[in-house]
Amino acid sequence: MKDKIIAKQDLIPIIEDIDAIGFYGMLPKHIRGEYDASLFEVDDAIDCRDTFIQQAYENNLLSDEQIREVKKIDDYILRHRVPEELGEFKEWLKGHQI
Repeated sequence: MKDKIIAKQDLIPIIEDIDAIGFYGMLPKHIRGEYDASLFEVDDAIDCRDTFIQQAYENNLLSDEQIREVKKIDDYILRHRVPEELGEFKEWLKGHQI
């Protein structure tokens, strides 16, 4: 969705220290109604996946465990009805599964 290119050396701390995958993992909770969008920015969680996580994956920077976790989150989003603000992201995700 975004065309930002992140340098490899900058992706590792985003994935590990900032825990982009953990933040992305909040989206299923939001879909289930367990997190209100006001508690976190849905767009930021989407950015974690469509920019940082995708590029880390494409650059072979994710561990097998991290890949499994992202797949689990992706699968949840793809299998469930999502709020309107996630509709465009869900369409993007259909073509960008890990």
